[in-house]
Amino acid sequence: PDFIEIITWNDWSESSYVGPPTDDGSASDVYWAGVDHGVFRELGKGFIKAFKAGRESVVVDEDGEEGVYMFYRRQPALALGSADPLPLPSDAASLKDEVFVVSMLSAPADITLQSGDAAPVSWTAPAGMQKTSHSWGYGAQLLQARRGDKVIADKKGPEILRQLEKYDGNVVAV
Repeated sequence: PDFIEIITWNDWSESSYVGPPTDDGSASDVYWAGVDHGVFRELGKGFIKAFKAGRESVVVDEDGEEGVYMFYRRQPALALGSADPLPLPSDAASLKDEVFVVSMLSAPADITLQSGDAAPVSWTAPAGMQKTSHSWGYGAQLLQARRGDKVIADKKGPEILRQLEKYDGNVVAV
């Protein structure tokens, strides 16, 4: 095919936008909440490059395509908002209270995730693409990737809280 289609509602109310968010006052905090999904576009670059090259897997080059990303929600799956008139989503029980980490690396790197008040988790990610998940802790979310003395990624995401005012299934993508 000549193109790849990213299938999404790309709808504020579905919290699945892939374009850059702009807050012109028309987007409700419930739908947008200041959570940027630009990471999805960054991740897409490796898949698009592989597709155009006729490859079935992502190959990470040293030309700036390396990246380490984390994804999570800002409150537990079963925490109904303190002022939310709606019930939990029907599939909320199937969600995991975890931080998902995706690495796209040209060579192995050491990764450390500090998820709030949970003990830090460290591992060596291999070259290529890898997805891992780890139980979260309440508080700030910190992710760092190093290769020797070189810092490849140093990220801080919004805090995970015990409860928000309204249920928010929007993914944090950092």
